[in-house]
Amino acid sequence: MKKPWLKKEEQLLDEIKQTQLSEDETALWYLGQSGFVFKHGNQLIGIDLVLNDLTDAQGKTRRYYEIPFTPDRLALDVVLCTHGHRDHYDKKTIQGLYQANPEIRIVVPEGIVATLIEDGIPEENIVGMNDGDKENFDNLEVAAFSAAHPEILKDEQGKDLNLGYEMKIGPVQIAHLGDTLLCEELIDHLEKMEKPDCMIVPINGQDYFRTARNCIGNLSPYEAVMAGKIAQAGQLIPCHYDMIMGNTCSVLDFVSNMEEHYPQGTFAIPRLGERLIFKKEK
Repeated sequence: MKKPWLKKEEQLLDEIKQTQLSEDETALWYLGQSGFVFKHGNQLIGIDLVLNDLTDAQGKTRRYYEIPFTPDRLALDVVLCTHGHRDHYDKKTIQGLYQANPEIRIVVPEGIVATLIEDGIPEENIVGMNDGDKENFDNLEVAAFSAAHPEILKDEQGKDLNLGYEMKIGPVQIAHLGDTLLCEELIDHLEKMEKPDCMIVPINGQDYFRTARNCIGNLSPYEAVMAGKIAQAGQLIPCHYDMIMGNTCSVLDFVSNMEEHYPQGTFAIPRLGERLIFKKEK
């Protein structure tokens, strides 16, 4: 049974367009898997959006739910991708977003910049980043850090292939861990990062059977909660648990771990197409 969207198509697009925010507010919409849209002022930002079908070798869909709209209908100012796997960087999605706004800036690990150029994205639209790099895009400040998927990987030139991002969107600090496992380097970064108002964490975990079919795992619900606790995140949002057939987990495990291991933190589990608004307290 396919999962339903709370809002999709015109209803969702109209809400994104018409949402008005104060200077101390930033809005977020959940678009499935690890994909989110953010808004502050009139600036629209996306991350890890997959607005296209994902099929297996036999041409059958791997998605548990349909796309909310086609990417050419969403005029983003900036879109970030954490790495090159199809459920995070989708060629047709990026091409559609570029079609909707030819001035879009596309932020990716520097190690996959060549892939975007091969897919027809002009080099001047692409911003390649490595661990420790920082970039500014009007209301968006981005700081990149290495993600371990399944370990910290770089290409032959030492360019990062997998990243997480700290994003200051307006006044609100949001961290998206990308796809990652825990490692000493990530824990060290979590201890030092600016306290996030919101941290987005993958929770699908890993196991022998998925690893055996070349399905790279992520943090378990327990590890995701502990990552948020280490960073002292104000609110945690779980992701990467509901879209791809054969690579899901119960979000209830995340909830129980929050209650047991990080009761001083808050969490949200947005529905597909649901809007959350974060307000920075003065």
